[in-house]
Amino acid sequence: MKHKHAELIKAWADGAEIEFFNGEDWFYDRYPSWHNDYQYRIKRPAWQQKLIDAAKEGKEVQVSCGGVWQKSILNDQLDNYQFLYYEEAGYRIKNKLTDEQLAFRRSVGNIAIDEALVDEYFATGDKFWDSRPDEDLIRIHDTYLVWRDAIAYTKQLKDKP
Repeated sequence: MKHKHAELIKAWADGAEIEFFNGEDWFYDRYPSWHNDYQYRIKRPAWQQKLIDAAKEGKEVQVSCGGVWQKSILNDQLDNYQFLYYEEAGYRIKNKLTDEQLAFRRSVGNIAIDEALVDEYFATGDKFWDSRPDEDLIRIHDTYLVWRDAIAYTKQLKDKP
């Protein structure tokens, strides 16, 4: 009869790191006992654990679905989540936008500039402006000012008793 954990035992013998579940959390087990009543798994790669830890801290983890970022169910399943993609590129931790970034994102979205360019702006900062045509810059700037003022006004309304 095949051992319950035979595949994991073989992976461990080939060098895989093993974790066991103690009823609440997963822990690294250098020398697993391979008890039939215990749950074992191959240790997650560091990038997967980073996403799980971020979700535990209350940050939103997103998954790319056809080029669109959506909230992942990882946020609800945490340690029990089974990763659909086996590479880091399919996931990201959503950053909370500052008011300025939110205004910029909305202004760019309103003038039909691709969201990838917005991400490029946040990643490259001032270099972004060097690569844009002047008419785009004027439209972005004017729309940004409107959104920035609208966000500030909304905050003022929320702060009033």
